[in-house]
Amino acid sequence: MAPRGSRKQAKGQAARGTRSDRGPSRWLVKLWESDVKLGAVIFGLALLVRAVYAFHLMRNSPVANILIHDSALFNHFAHQILAGKLVLDRAFYLPPLYSYFLALVYWAIRDSLQVVRMVQFLLGALTAVLVFALGRLLFSKRAAVIAGLYAAVYAPFLFFEGTLLGTSLECFLLLLAVFLGVAGVQGGSWWLAALSGICLGLAATGRPNAVTVVPAFLMASWLLRAEGRRGLLVAAWVVGFALPIGGTALHNYLAEGQWIPLTTHGGINFYIGNHRGASGVWEAPEGIEPNVSAINLEQATQVAEAEVGRPLTASEVSSFWYRKAFRFIFSRPHEWLLLMIKKSLLLLNPYEVPLNFQYAFHQQFSWLLRVPFTNLMFLLPFSLFGIALAWPQKKSLVLLYLVVGLYALGVVLFFVSDRYRLVMVPYLILFGAYCVDWLIRERNRRKAMVRRIALGLGVALVFSFWLALRQTARANPADEYYNLCVAHLNEGHVDEAIYWGRKAILADPSMENAHYNVGVALMKKGRYREALEAFQVVVRLDPTEVPAWGNIGGLYLQLGEVRQATQNLLKAVELDSTYLPAWLNLGLAYYHTGDYEAARRAWETALRIDPANETAKRNLAALEALRY
Repeated sequence: MAPRGSRKQAKGQAARGTRSDRGPSRWLVKLWESDVKLGAVIFGLALLVRAVYAFHLMRNSPVANILIHDSALFNHFAHQILAGKLVLDRAFYLPPLYSYFLALVYWAIRDSLQVVRMVQFLLGALTAVLVFALGRLLFSKRAAVIAGLYAAVYAPFLFFEGTLLGTSLECFLLLLAVFLGVAGVQGGSWWLAALSGICLGLAATGRPNAVTVVPAFLMASWLLRAEGRRGLLVAAWVVGFALPIGGTALHNYLAEGQWIPLTTHGGINFYIGNHRGASGVWEAPEGIEPNVSAINLEQATQVAEAEVGRPLTASEVSSFWYRKAFRFIFSRPHEWLLLMIKKSLLLLNPYEVPLNFQYAFHQQFSWLLRVPFTNLMFLLPFSLFGIALAWPQKKSLVLLYLVVGLYALGVVLFFVSDRYRLVMVPYLILFGAYCVDWLIRERNRRKAMVRRIALGLGVALVFSFWLALRQTARANPADEYYNLCVAHLNEGHVDEAIYWGRKAILADPSMENAHYNVGVALMKKGRYREALEAFQVVVRLDPTEVPAWGNIGGLYLQLGEVRQATQNLLKAVELDSTYLPAWLNLGLAYYHTGDYEAARRAWETALRIDPANETAKRNLAALEALRY
């Protein structure tokens, strides 16, 4: 009887096991055993989250259908490329990658901002899968899954994938370069090393700070491979990296006759982050308007040429600003070191430092951006602890450590912004996931140490949340409102420009440029009295604002108040004797009072400033006709 009882018990146990295998746990086991299926789950989750965010963006966001600052410039160059102008009129002053990417999307699919966003959301989902794949190469499966799932829902990824900026593309390319680099080194594959180099070269044409991670790949190839394969891996990687950089340099030579490897705005960006009084974030230097696009256009050149006293080429302008920055560094080394420490702390600050777009402002348009656990304030403490806990494995993780350290250095050497920092977030996610995995793995074996680390994490999380929320609460939306005002004004949406400009003024009544642009928009609407009031506020805020004085004079002229027009126009030319619009209007003011000789002198002055000016020529001809 006993044997039969044993057989029945065994049979029953087998039957129960079979029923269990047919249930959900069997499916989960099979899912866990398949990296492909896990990657597919991460990809699906990432797409789902992005679909929800895209809905929020289109329904709620005021920037869904408007281009602001750098986005407008990238789009402009993309349409030039789309029209067949592969070599532009001048050397690249913005990183070229994103303009060519936009042109490719417009050509291959459709000329639509929403299509671009969909492609970027797809890249974002692939980025989450790549985070998982890189985690599988370097860490445990559990750490890789945690990292991939977190990357799928990380809110700043969503935000930047929804902007018309190259940040998500740069993030994807650098991550792909690291993944291929690790795979190439581990497998001794020269062609994977070459592909890794190509991806990093492409990433550098979009985010030049990425150049600083070049030594990471070379050192990892040298340290982690047997003697016979080192040279081949390094050579393949260098050749791959040189291809995109060589293409950029060739374009710049064809456009301007100078071998410029990447862009011509490196000098001004370096100076912004390295001069006396620098804050460590983007701020316009003295003599340049507080407008991001102006940095990339003419004003940096004008200031340099005025100081040097002669016309300068694009590379000479960049060199001028580099020299100014290095003069500060070498003349005030202690001050510069303190500035570097400040920028390093800014880099480790969980607050998203804005450049073009203020993350804190845009959180109101989607609850997905407001989830605290999917933002840097939650991730950063885990990442920093993970970096420390993984140190015993530093040899196998050398590429990851070097990429994080060298890319961080590349940002800190210039200035800190959320766009630049985001590119290093995938590696912070991996280290953060390792921290969680370590705590789970060691919770029974090293209880005391796990408790201490958990306590430290708790304190760090509280501090990180406090710091981020404190700075977010102090964030002023005036810049975002102003950017929307300018963008709508450039598009000819005058009513929208007035609306957003007035919101900027409510948020910051001292914002001179907001008053000015509201005045311009009101002029376009023919609301001259209101425009006059706006420009009068401008000159109260800044009595040296020549165009505002000129506009006040022009408006008084439109209203038939010639005496006030003359007074304000004279003030404009007193401040700037070369301000052409004021001389043209001053001639009209004198003409309306019957002082034809004064009118003649004003228009002749206008012609000396601009000998080809047709308005001055016509007015002088009409004046001459009155004599006969």
